[in-house]
Amino acid sequence: MKKYSILIYILLSFYSCKKENTSNTNEFSKADYPIKIGNWWRYQVADFMQQTTDTLMLKVVSLSNTNNQEVYTCQLILNNQIVDTGYYTISSDRIEYSGFRQDYSYFGNFTLTLPFQVGFKWIGVNPKDTVKALSRIATFRINGKDYSPIYNLKRSYNLAGGYKITQNFIVSPKVGIVYQTLDIFDGFPTQKQGFQLIDYELN
Repeated sequence: MKKYSILIYILLSFYSCKKENTSNTNEFSKADYPIKIGNWWRYQVADFMQQTTDTLMLKVVSLSNTNNQEVYTCQLILNNQIVDTGYYTISSDRIEYSGFRQDYSYFGNFTLTLPFQVGFKWIGVNPKDTVKALSRIATFRINGKDYSPIYNLKRSYNLAGGYKITQNFIVSPKVGIVYQTLDIFDGFPTQKQGFQLIDYELN
């Protein structure tokens, strides 16, 4: 697991030296997040508590319409087995992702309010859940591929009793999530996971 700790250190260093001026007016819009039936993304997943590394695919499999919202159903396939069902709910100015369980999903049950730019902050699944766009980076390389540009987002979710989620994720226009760390604390040792995009296919 040492190599993953080193990777996170390198990425954080990368943010500090490569991020653009926070006054940049470039926006991430609804059209920049590609969600269509048949699209899939494959990630390398590192569980730092269990000291395991797996491969996870998120695949969009169907679409329905409810209350003027598009709801895309996704399968999450871990090591060739379906382990969760995810839902992208899309309205005119908001994208919400949730897993089958409301308290946990591999991608943290996050929300994007669109369009956003660096410095914007919004409410997530409830008033105690916030997401902020921290920086915009011109070029980001991971697993031998360049993504340009990318946005570095941070989600903080705090509830009474000490339950806390900290989610740092990187999104690239026309690609989606390319990197994520997810820390969950619920009174036990913090659960730590890391995601890196390996490859993807978009229609």
